[in-house]
Amino acid sequence: MKEQINVFELNAEIYGVLSGGGEPEILFAAVNKMNFEEITAQARVMLGNGDAETVINYVEPSRFTGSVKELFWALAVSEAALPFAETLPTPVKSALYHNYITLLSIYVSNVYNPELLNSGDVRVLSAAHRFGYYMSEAEKRLADSDRAGYVGNLKKALSADKSKADIVSMLVDEL
Repeated sequence: MKEQINVFELNAEIYGVLSGGGEPEILFAAVNKMNFEEITAQARVMLGNGDAETVINYVEPSRFTGSVKELFWALAVSEAALPFAETLPTPVKSALYHNYITLLSIYVSNVYNPELLNSGDVRVLSAAHRFGYYMSEAEKRLADSDRAGYVGNLKKALSADKSKADIVSMLVDEL
């Protein structure tokens, strides 16, 4: 029988870890026992109170690279914070969106082999993963000072997942 995880105790541990007062090993041990549906559900419970600023302040992509599940947890928590972005000041909202894009890009490149994944194969990915793929491609173009390539990939990302229109719009405004 699978060990039950107390979501409220886990959330207390999460806040402890994120604020610097807890033990990351305890959090990651719990996360690694969960399946992906449980991770997503836990992230939604955690963000049910709209605490998006905690996510922005403490869910940094570089802290969640120990396993794909840890990375998925950070991505799920960041994604759960997205609906609260409208209430945030622009710089905070921008930080949330950039962290989400970074986490999603890292996740997609870890789950799918980037050397083998090409624009023709991307059609079989979920909308969120296609969005992540095209955002990753857009960031590469921007790093190469290819503004046209950047905007073209932003358009592809938006076509892949129209629910992320606010993110794309903010990135265009920042350009």
